[in-house]
Amino acid sequence: MGGGPRAYWNVDPQPAATAKAPTAQISVGGSDQCGADYILNFRLEQFDSVSVDVGNVRHIAVSKSPRSGYYWRVLQLDALDSDTVTQHSLEFALAPATALPSTNGADPLSTTLVDAYKRLGYSIRIGPGSSRGGTSDLTTIASANGSFASPMQLDPVIVSPGWCLVAFEVNTAVSASLHRLSLRVLYVEVPVGVEIPF
Repeated sequence: MGGGPRAYWNVDPQPAATAKAPTAQISVGGSDQCGADYILNFRLEQFDSVSVDVGNVRHIAVSKSPRSGYYWRVLQLDALDSDTVTQHSLEFALAPATALPSTNGADPLSTTLVDAYKRLGYSIRIGPGSSRGGTSDLTTIASANGSFASPMQLDPVIVSPGWCLVAFEVNTAVSASLHRLSLRVLYVEVPVGVEIPF
């Protein structure tokens, strides 16, 4: 049986309209040589600022929060702005999951940049977007701006329950073009109190 890590991909094919996020699982431990002490879940998820493209707003994409009893070790964090007219600068942050603004809902992120930063005052800045992308950089969606969070390459982020990840536009003026901002997060879900074995 062996006690080393065992990995398998969750290849549950779904129709495009109900597709699940790609996942993988690794069982770790197995001190009794038969079972696993715990299972790590790897996930790649996308969080969109809106479901229908809109303009004249400051887009913010917000991740979900880790489920109770687990934390995330984020391996990669990137974002894609689908606006093909305006080049957008992006900012990434770790934020408390309560009372966050939306893009165009009842509580929008301010279109005035200084007010937008004030609204996210309790957030922890991860970093700016660091690379401009083209149509084939991060996704097949045509885009003027595809960007990854630069510090993530050396310092993975830990997200605890009650916190989430955000990406938002930081141009001084908002764009009138109909578009959306998509935040993509690759993470490992780990039980609280368990050290990550890599």
